[in-house]
Amino acid sequence: MGENQRYEEPMEVDSYETSDEKDENKTSPSKNSLNLVFGLQPEHNLKNISIENRLDICKTVEQFHKDTLPTSQDVESPTFNIQSDKICIGDVKNFIKIIEQESELDKSYMDSIITVENTQLDVERQLYDTLMDKIILNCSWLNLPMGIAHRASGLVELYFAANRCTIVPNNKLVLGCITLAKETQDPDNSIELDFSKLAHAVGLTVSRSKLIDIEHISDSVCQNINFPTTLRWLEIFLWGLHEYTPELLKWAKHACNYILDLNLKNANLRKYSPRLRCAAAIWFIRFILKLHCSCTFSVVGCVHRVSALWPKIFVQLSGSKETKELKRIGYEYGKTLLSVNEICVPAFWNKEDPAKYSMIFGAYVANCHDRIAIESKISSFDREDLKKLEILGNFKEGL
Repeated sequence: MGENQRYEEPMEVDSYETSDEKDENKTSPSKNSLNLVFGLQPEHNLKNISIENRLDICKTVEQFHKDTLPTSQDVESPTFNIQSDKICIGDVKNFIKIIEQESELDKSYMDSIITVENTQLDVERQLYDTLMDKIILNCSWLNLPMGIAHRASGLVELYFAANRCTIVPNNKLVLGCITLAKETQDPDNSIELDFSKLAHAVGLTVSRSKLIDIEHISDSVCQNINFPTTLRWLEIFLWGLHEYTPELLKWAKHACNYILDLNLKNANLRKYSPRLRCAAAIWFIRFILKLHCSCTFSVVGCVHRVSALWPKIFVQLSGSKETKELKRIGYEYGKTLLSVNEICVPAFWNKEDPAKYSMIFGAYVANCHDRIAIESKISSFDREDLKKLEILGNFKEGL
């Protein structure tokens, strides 16, 4: 988890601008226009901060006397305490600036998809399930990262918010959104090589350049094409877990990815922002650790069983206190996980193909995900645990 990674030189505040931003007006006409949007993507700047420094920055932010992110003036104050000599004021300010930029993008995205009038997705629940299934299926078949599936699902939301109903056949809409998602996430690499395979997967025979529906979809999402997905927020929130060992931090990342991927098609979560859904994933895995952590032989000796579910650092990073809304999303995650644990886990141990029940579960029993779907803390989540969640949130099932 980066323990052997070198510390990088502290970033100066004036150098926050990326090379893409500096050369924005010099982009050649032949370049994909998405480069202009992608160059503003804050997560690239986060990658310029080493893993150790991200953890130290979160420790520093948490020591701030308020439960909000410190401002530039707060950070520059002589009384502001930097928690490590490996980071400087500029590093903290840049980290906070990244969160602020992502928060603005997150709000703009939600402002666009929350509409006064119902869209076709709201009216036809089965349509949403169908489109999400197609996105997950085709991304899995093409071995595309799940980050592209998450972005494609968000593009579907933006498309329907702008048009109310679709004038594009389902397969073309899925093809267009996956293509745009891939180009947004990796704008320097053309999708042409993958496009024929992707088009064939959804029953189409058309080249990228001739699929005019992509331009229609792109026009529909407009400036919101660079919205932060739950997985992009996760790259920020994970560093709030600074008290975790490297091994547990790795577990947390796999566990959160698994939970977020399992709930990609959960229509009950559509009204919540990616930021809040990601925050709830962190809250939920901390709840699981509180019940099932096995880091010591003694329950009394396990710090994770007595730790706060929602410490101050996550109020600062997420902008949300431990609200009923946060717990409601966590409860939705619990219901989804329980369903998978009751069906897919027994099927796996009975040597059945779990993918026929859940492609996501099938992917997360692989070694590359540390077999998180059958890891003891995750797979032991049961009905009794869900009941504890229900009591914790004071929910009434069905409401």
